[in-house]
Amino acid sequence: ILKRSSAKIGDTIYLSGPTGWADLGLKILREEKINCPDEKHAKKAFLYPEAKIDIGKRIADLKVNSGAAIDISDGLSQDAHHLAKASKVTLLFNENQIKKMYPNYFLKESVFYGGEDYQLLITHPFPLELIKEKDEHLSSLLFPVGKVIKQEKNLVLLESNGVNKALPDKGWRHF
Repeated sequence: ILKRSSAKIGDTIYLSGPTGWADLGLKILREEKINCPDEKHAKKAFLYPEAKIDIGKRIADLKVNSGAAIDISDGLSQDAHHLAKASKVTLLFNENQIKKMYPNYFLKESVFYGGEDYQLLITHPFPLELIKEKDEHLSSLLFPVGKVIKQEKNLVLLESNGVNKALPDKGWRHF
């Protein structure tokens, strides 16, 4: 079972895919003026989200200190805060690693604070190369985007050009 509370210092942080597309889709459907390279994909991401249950099961099947996981439904930053708080750690994201998932487009506001993506945020002690040895298909579905570090004042940090900055606990608020 993958829980929010089992991230450990030294774990690699993975995403099961890019976040922010559903937020872009909602903005397009609301007829907000945005520059989006793939409006059809963005609308589909919002209207027909796909939960990544199979990836969670495959991670749990590795059976070695399975790490932690949370679905990203309220925004990457906000859900990362939930996981970091439950695990009593700090998540350090690397902006350059995250941008690799967006070869043509990167809107920081949607990527970190938009919701309804249903990607998974996973921490795991195995580096991607070791996951590939155990489950090659799973390794093709994961994107390493950071490291779990000891708890600091700020629970979620973004490293950009050698500087760590706090990511606010911001995203979709239900009430």
